[in-house]
Amino acid sequence: MQVEFLNCFNQYDIRGIVGKELTTKAAYQLGRLFALKSVVIAKDSRSSSNDLLIAFSKGLLDSGCIVFELEGVSSSPLLYFASFYLETAGAVMITGSHNPLEYNGFKFMKDGKPFYGEALKQIINNLVIDAVGSHQIIDLRAKYLQTLLKNIQITRKFKIAWECNNSGIAPLLECLSLLGEHLLLNISTDGNFAHTPPDPLLENNLDQIKQVITENKCDFGFAFDGDGDRLVLITSDGKALTSDQLIYLISLSIKNSEKRKVILDMKSSQILVEQLQKDGFEVIMVSGGHSIMKDKIVKEDAILAGEASGHLIINDSKYYPLDDALYIALRLVEYLQNNPIIELQLAFIRREFKIPKSFDILEKIKAYNNDVSILNGIRKIYSDGWWLIRASNTENHILIKYEAMSQEAQNKIIKELLEFINMPLSLM
Repeated sequence: MQVEFLNCFNQYDIRGIVGKELTTKAAYQLGRLFALKSVVIAKDSRSSSNDLLIAFSKGLLDSGCIVFELEGVSSSPLLYFASFYLETAGAVMITGSHNPLEYNGFKFMKDGKPFYGEALKQIINNLVIDAVGSHQIIDLRAKYLQTLLKNIQITRKFKIAWECNNSGIAPLLECLSLLGEHLLLNISTDGNFAHTPPDPLLENNLDQIKQVITENKCDFGFAFDGDGDRLVLITSDGKALTSDQLIYLISLSIKNSEKRKVILDMKSSQILVEQLQKDGFEVIMVSGGHSIMKDKIVKEDAILAGEASGHLIINDSKYYPLDDALYIALRLVEYLQNNPIIELQLAFIRREFKIPKSFDILEKIKAYNNDVSILNGIRKIYSDGWWLIRASNTENHILIKYEAMSQEAQNKIIKELLEFINMPLSLM
C-alpha cells in the first residue's frame, strides 16, 4: 500500500495539516495498517476530527477489527482508561492536542503501552487483510469518573475556575459532582476554538481564566489543553504556575510515598532538580516526550513524572500511571484542602527560544561530552545557572534554554552558547 501520511510521522504520534498532509484517505489507510484484534478509538472536538475518525474506523472495520468508539467528544486520558478497562489490543485518539486549528493527528497505544517512535513508523510495512469487523459505540464517562474518585476524598468547598478549552474535559466536569462552586469556561465542544488556541502553557491564552479567578475571588483555577492531558494551575491572584512549580507542588503532596524516584525531562529547572533531591527524591532525567515518560515511570517504578510541557503522572496504587490532567487536578484539590499552594522560587533569569536546525550544530551536540549529561542534547550545569541545547523530536528546530541566578551568570552562559552555536547575539 502506498501510504499518504509519510510526512506526518513524528516521534510520538502522527500529525499533519488537515486536507494537505492528513486526509480522510490517509486516515483510512492508517486504519487498515493498524488493524489489531480490537481497538478503542476516540476524538477531540476539532471540526476535522469526526471525518478522520469515520475514515479511520472504516479502515479498521475493513480489516476485521473489533472497534469500540467512545461516544461524543473525548479526552486522551479517557481513551487511555478505556483501553485498560476494555482490555483492547490497541487505542487511538484522533486529536490535534494543543496545535493550531489546521492540524490534527493520531495518538496510539498498543498492548496497554505507548506506541511511538520507530515501532510506529514500521506500521507502513504491515500486511493488509480484508475481513469484516464489528463496531460499537460505548459511553465510559461515568465509569471513568468513578475510578478517578475512588481513592480521593474531597470534603472542602472550594470555588474553582476550570478552563476547558472547548475540549472533552467539559462534559466530564459537567458530570462530576464536587462540593463548592465551580466556574466552567468554554464548555461547548466548539471545534474552532473561537475564544483562544487550546495551549494553556502560552500565557496569553490564560487571560480569560485569570480574569474570572480574580473577579470571582476563586481559590484557584485549572486550565487544560485540547485533549485533556496537560495541566496548568492558576493561583487566586491570577498567577500561572510554571510546570516546574507545579511538579514541585505535586511532589509535596506525595512526599511520604515509599517510592522515591521522580522522572523529569531535560528542560526542567535545575532548582527543581536540587530541591527534589534535598527532599529525599532520586531524580532521573530523560529526553522529553509524554510517551517516554509513561514508559520510564513504569520501568523505574517511580512515584512521579513531570514534563515541562505540562504532562504529569503520579504512579501509586490509586490510579493507572497515565498522563491524566483531570486526575492530577483532583489530586491537587484533595491536597489543597489542608495545605497552601507553595511556589518554588525559580531562577531570576529564564530564557527559552528556538533556532533553525543546522548540520554543524547537530554534529557538535553529538560530539560534545565534556562535563555534561547528554540526553538527546547537552545540558551544562554551573553553580549559578545552566543551559540546554537539544534538537526537537517533533519540529524542525533546535531548542535553547537557560537559567541564570544573576546578570553575571547570564553573561557567562550567553558567551558560551554563542561560541557553541556560532550565531549572532541578536538571536539570543
